[in-house]
Amino acid sequence: MIRIWVRFSVGSIHMFMVGENQKLYFHLLGAPIVKYQEEVFHIPRRQVRTLLYLLASQVQPIPYQTLHYLFWSDKPEAECRRNLSHLFTHLRNALPDKEALVLDKVSASLDPDLTWSDVIEFTHLCSKVAAENNLPALTQAHNLYQGAFLEGKYLPDSIELDKYIDAKRLHLDQLYLKNLSKLMLLNKRVQNFSEAIAYGEKYLEMDCFNEKMLGELLVLDSLMGNQAQIMQRYEVFSAHLKQELDLEPSQKTIELYQQIRGSLSGKQPKYALGGPVVPQEKQVTPKIHPSTIEQLQGLIEQQDNSGGMILICGHPGMGKSNLITIYLQNTNPQAAHFRILCKSATQKIRFYPFRELAKALVAFMKEGDYGSMMLPARVLRIADQLSKPIKIEAALTEKVINLIFERDFSLIQDLFQELIKSAIPITISFEDLEWADEDSLEMILFLADRLASQKITLLCSFCCKKQAKLQIFEQQIQLSKVHLGTIELENLTHSETLKLVHEHLGEIPDADKIARQLLSLTGGNSLYLSEILQWRSEKIRQGNSIQNPSSFEIPPSITRQINTRLVRLSELEKHIIQIAAVQKSPLSLDILQHSLNLPEREIAAGLEDLMARYLLVLEDSRFRIVNPLVQQTVLENLHPAQKQYLEKTLAGAPRL
Repeated sequence: MIRIWVRFSVGSIHMFMVGENQKLYFHLLGAPIVKYQEEVFHIPRRQVRTLLYLLASQVQPIPYQTLHYLFWSDKPEAECRRNLSHLFTHLRNALPDKEALVLDKVSASLDPDLTWSDVIEFTHLCSKVAAENNLPALTQAHNLYQGAFLEGKYLPDSIELDKYIDAKRLHLDQLYLKNLSKLMLLNKRVQNFSEAIAYGEKYLEMDCFNEKMLGELLVLDSLMGNQAQIMQRYEVFSAHLKQELDLEPSQKTIELYQQIRGSLSGKQPKYALGGPVVPQEKQVTPKIHPSTIEQLQGLIEQQDNSGGMILICGHPGMGKSNLITIYLQNTNPQAAHFRILCKSATQKIRFYPFRELAKALVAFMKEGDYGSMMLPARVLRIADQLSKPIKIEAALTEKVINLIFERDFSLIQDLFQELIKSAIPITISFEDLEWADEDSLEMILFLADRLASQKITLLCSFCCKKQAKLQIFEQQIQLSKVHLGTIELENLTHSETLKLVHEHLGEIPDADKIARQLLSLTGGNSLYLSEILQWRSEKIRQGNSIQNPSSFEIPPSITRQINTRLVRLSELEKHIIQIAAVQKSPLSLDILQHSLNLPEREIAAGLEDLMARYLLVLEDSRFRIVNPLVQQTVLENLHPAQKQYLEKTLAGAPRL
């Protein structure tokens, strides 16, 4: 394939053709290989090679300051500039096409028209998989991954470079593991069990102590009726765990193994609705304020499984999803549960939450015989039709668009009419409804009265109650006969925090002081408070001494939860919150304009979204991060070179 490219220079236009075999091909997943015209291309200097690998693994240009830090963190800046200039000279001389190296005033990159990189392609395919669950992209990404990033390569001596490569390697490994997990589940869904097992075993080769993946493989073995394989797999895993970590499998894994073996020996049914039978724990330690769990369970139990709707509201990060998780873990094991998450990127897609519900129903009914037996047959046909996206093009007339809307409205109504006939109770949670389209909110209102005295329970969670559409939605639901109650998750007061301290740690000295410190650290977030106290309580129970009672170790679960919120941000929003974290004191709009060099309107839009997500708050015309835990997580995610760059930028910002 031949492509024609046009380049402009002063006073002239150059046209030239670049064939696919004229590109530089970088294979960096596994032992690194660079090819040009189908031949291996060698660069003798080790530092120059490493620089080329770094440039080939990044979509965005790499700032010179970052390269200074990675290669010569202990050298003066003037010496770093000279060294880097020499590396660029050697690299340009070594490249078969000098135009492949692109240098500007502040950064370096490779021309994407003249180069191809498996790392960049792999990352791109993984983003498509995450957005669309795209099977071809999933398979391509799997085939590209031939090993760890720069596997076995001897790199120049630099601690910072080692850290950078390790972080990149870990990130790519995690993407690959996610892909393996999705390939396994997809093949399981279509009953291609041998392929599913192959992908699961590859996963376990990389993450050999992952008990969740072991459980998935044991279930797949049971689906194939292979009892000998179940025993062998479990015993090999247990022996390896004991040998390497001196640990036994968790109680949950042991119970799953015993349950699956029992089901194959005919002692009990092989499956319950929703998958293999897993004994329910009698109690789940609450990770949010106990009163809200009791309130939710009480609201549902008083209806005796006759259905209804419960509203759950609170700021982001307050534990709405966690509350739903705890409820579902402790509810009727014979019920079917469907969790639908709305997203900011999909808020303009008509009926998006209902389309996602339709997809979940199709997957559920196709996953095994139990799904198709428990729900009416028509559910699959209607859900399959509703789950297929329809592109609304600009050329379509308003009449055609209205017809499509009417068609979807009728399908959703028919779907719920069929679900009402179900032989089992159904729970559907629509989460983050602040991102739902207005048609979906109207549809929920329309269905509300039709769900009364049925077996369907709807849990609707949302935040940002100041939005007019949600205020109207909440008022109308509360007036309907289907409304069971509203749970509001709010920041805890000092007295409530002190009570939590006593519940987890007992009557300890300085409890009042500790409660105040925790309030300052968490902003009163009940989820964070319970997690921190539960973590410390567990440490004490295991016999670990607490050296400094006033210093609190942050559990990994909190960091994961905050990171889950941070990855949803746009690039601009990420930059703003990084600046806020490095600044430490409240930010003014002037400082942000200086640091970002963007129009005020664009920055204001980013600030508005960060406040809506309850990551920033406004105080006296300045913006600060909502609590120290978020700030700490943002700082931990920053590469040292990024942090250093932001500190220098902020040092030159205007001060009022």
